Amino acid sequence: MDGFVFPTFPSDLVAYRVSEAVSPCAFGPIIVSELYVVKVTGGTPTLVSQSIDKSMLSARTIVDITFSPDGSRIMYQDGFLDCKQFSGVNLVSAAVDGSEQVTLSFPMTNGRSGIGKYKISPDGSLVLFSQSIADDNRQMGLFVVPANGGTPLLLSQPIGDSSGITDFELVQSSEGLRAVYLQNEFFGPGPGNYQVRSHLFSVLVPPIPEPNSIAAFLIFLLLAPPLTRRQ
Repeated sequence: MDGFVFPTFPSDLVAYRVSEAVSPCAFGPIIVSELYVVKVTGGTPTLVSQSIDKSMLSARTIVDITFSPDGSRIMYQDGFLDCKQFSGVNLVSAAVDGSEQVTLSFPMTNGRSGIGKYKISPDGSLVLFSQSIADDNRQMGLFVVPANGGTPLLLSQPIGDSSGITDFELVQSSEGLRAVYLQNEFFGPGPGNYQVRSHLFSVLVPPIPEPNSIAAFLIFLLLAPPLTRRQ
């Protein structure tokens, strides 16, 4: 065992990570991790992390482990490197009994980056995370997705030719839950000579409708207050 996490609320659970050295690839043994949950009073540990074929991976790291506010789910960043040197980081959510494992972020591609940071809404129903918007990896976006899986919804807007979400916080306002985020716009001649302009945005976080609630979602789009910005 090389790390453990307790919930931030009264609970009889603890999550911990176990790592081992494997050597399926030509460049030698690398650490591969798995995530378990067990009661603090003892018992049989439950494997929570998604099952993997260790013969296809050269490395796997599990970091940034967080329990949902009600203790029913656990989220973590699942980083990997395969034998073809393709790497990435996915955001994964699972029930604490190891069931209902879902990847919340967009699938990794050769151009689309892994996620940056993530936060869980106070009621545990939603997860916000940052990830590149498209395969060119020039624009990072802020997304919201149900904690038990679904299609991520883009909250931020691209600015300039290239931008990144550097930080964000969830704020409970009189209108509802808002995301306040810092977005850096990069401009200039090119790599190594970029200039940076920082923008502070605030956007209302919508409830994610069920698949059959298209009308409710369209109403939200019509009534939602506009994006507000401080530069």
